[in-house]
Amino acid sequence: PHLTSLSILLIISEQPHERTKPIEYLIVIGFDHKIGSIVEFVYPEPSSKEDLNEEVLKSLTFLGLPDGSHSVDSDYSFFITPDGKGKLFYCVSCYRQIKSSELLQKDESVS
Repeated sequence: PHLTSLSILLIISEQPHERTKPIEYLIVIGFDHKIGSIVEFVYPEPSSKEDLNEEVLKSLTFLGLPDGSHSVDSDYSFFITPDGKGKLFYCVSCYRQIKSSELLQKDESVS
């Protein structure tokens, strides 16, 4: 069966006790067979480009769906990465393989 990878990435703020929302973002990272890991969904949507800039998103796609994740059925990872504004994001990534036949939405690049 053809498989694709999917990661749910939970981003926790550096000092959750000082913020009204300890979870900064929930991000879904998928794997596009033509271009690699991509951000498919971000909640809540960033209020500006400075909140979650392209450089940070690129880093999160690489770290959230690590190289070699296709070789295991499922796994998780923890990592810390700069938020682009001088603080840190503490991240938990849970990823797994999904049969392409089980995807609810897919384009022609998924077989």
